[in-house]
Amino acid sequence: MGVDIGGTTTSVAFVGARGEVLASERRATRPERGAEVVIEEIASVIRDLAEAREMVPAAIGVGAAAQVDREGTVVAAPNLGWSAVPLARRLGRATRRPVVVTNDVRAATYGEWRFGAGRGARDLLCVFVGTGVGGGIVADGRIRFGATETAGEIGHMPIVHGGRRCRCPGRGCLEAYVGGWAIGARAQEAAREEPRRAAELLRLAGRRSRISARTVSLAAGRKDPLAAEILAETVGYLTTGLVGLVNVVNPRIVILGGGVVEGIPGLLPRLRAGVGRSALAAATEGLTLLRARLGGDAGMIGAAALAREGVPWRS
Repeated sequence: MGVDIGGTTTSVAFVGARGEVLASERRATRPERGAEVVIEEIASVIRDLAEAREMVPAAIGVGAAAQVDREGTVVAAPNLGWSAVPLARRLGRATRRPVVVTNDVRAATYGEWRFGAGRGARDLLCVFVGTGVGGGIVADGRIRFGATETAGEIGHMPIVHGGRRCRCPGRGCLEAYVGGWAIGARAQEAAREEPRRAAELLRLAGRRSRISARTVSLAAGRKDPLAAEILAETVGYLTTGLVGLVNVVNPRIVILGGGVVEGIPGLLPRLRAGVGRSALAAATEGLTLLRARLGGDAGMIGAAALAREGVPWRS
């Protein structure tokens, strides 16, 4: 079974050996109820699915929107409000099954690598741009976790010295410019400074404080100049981040997914052109930028595969 725990939604699925979702269920996470309640509800969903399918999961893999250590403890999860939660131990005790826990984006990366856009590649980089920004790295045929399980935190890679404040302690992070929350914040600032130019954004949102990345995307689709300008800047910042990552990681494939990626028209050709112009020629030789294939199921599929394949980072 694969479990994907997000700040708003938790998804649970039986996943077959070829990455196929056999049965699934989604519930609101509601983390304000506390970790114990959320974990027990996940265990209940697992039991219900198992009973309905008349199947018993061999193991359970969990991808959580969190920093997770190798014992499966949630070290910090700002979107869940959790810290020092022994998730693997508690869910294992509740289900009486082996449980593997990792970061949600790393789980999605594993899913895309094993069954999606990166299938068969030995060197790839996944970049997921939604409300926040996360990533995963596969190098020489192995997914990378890092010394303290934080490999792939590309959203907190600085791209502007002393730049915009991020939701982490830093400034100038990639997420602070291209994350969905940051696009909304930049658009709200533009509306405050130039309300006439922001008339379409304000009309769509109703008021300035409700302008979001989705508002910007909708306005850009209606040829609004300010929205188009904000998205063009976003593409520029994302290109800068990708150039640095391609030069450092040297992947064969870059897989891009997430709501922001889906919400910017013609994004991939623009990124291909920008990375091709600015990254090292040797790093871009044979490089391919692809859209993620597994959509919202990537985290569940990847988490299940990690559990099935026996925690490969310990092999």
